[in-house]
Order: sequence, then structure tokens, then C-alpha cells
Amino acid sequence: MSDSESEPETTLGLAALSEALKGQTVLEKPRVKRRVLVGAVRAHNAVLGDLRGEVAAARERLQQLERETDVIKSSQRRLTEVTNGHTHQLADLSGRIQGFETLVDERVSALRSECHDVFATKDALVEALKPFEVEQVRLRDAFDS
Repeated sequence: MSDSESEPETTLGLAALSEALKGQTVLEKPRVKRRVLVGAVRAHNAVLGDLRGEVAAARERLQQLERETDVIKSSQRRLTEVTNGHTHQLADLSGRIQGFETLVDERVSALRSECHDVFATKDALVEALKPFEVEQVRLRDAFDS
């Protein structure tokens, strides 16, 4: 098919050519004129030429798609390798974070215990100092009077 012909025109032309190739049926034996046969051969030759061009274009497009597919597969392999590397790094970091979490929990627990002990010691000291404060107040009152 040439660029100037549309598909419906070509289909109609081939149908008319098929009718012409049936020959004249008025005669005892159908007869096909030489110019009809030559026209049919030329039309078929043109169709075959167009078909050959379209097949070559399709083959080139297919090769181009194969090259693009190879590039995409290569990129996908590289991305998969990078993703697997990141997965291993994330697993390692997750383990390390859990270790730090345990360490922080232990340290916070130790600080709480230490704070509790400090406050208990402070309360004990406050209670131990009360008799001295009472004695101090008594001595001051005695000294001032």
C-alpha cells in the first residue's frame, strides 16, 4: 500500500481486481484480458513492495524494542542489586538500633534508680537534720534572750 492510498480504497481496488480476474462470463469460457492480468500483477507487485517495506519497518522497530528491553533489564538488575544492598544495610541498622534501644533503656532504668536513691538519701538527711535545726533554733533563742 502506498502512502497516497487509504486502506478502504485498496480493499475496494483489490475487490474490483478480483472481479476483473474472473473474466468475461458471457463467453463460453471465461476470458481475462492481458491488460487486466498485467494490472493485477502490477497491483500485487505494489502490494508486495509495500508489505516488504512494512515488514522491514516492523523488524527494525522490533530490534529497537529488543535493545530497549535489554537496557531496561540491565537497569532493573542494577536497581535490584542496590535495593538488596539497602535491605541488608537496613537490617544491620535495625539490629544496631535495637541494641542502642536496649542500652538506653538500661541507662534510663539505672538513672531512675539512682534518682530514687538520691531522693531517699535527701529525705533521710532532712530527717536527720531536724533535731539539729530544733537545737539551732533553741540556741539562737537562748542567745538572743
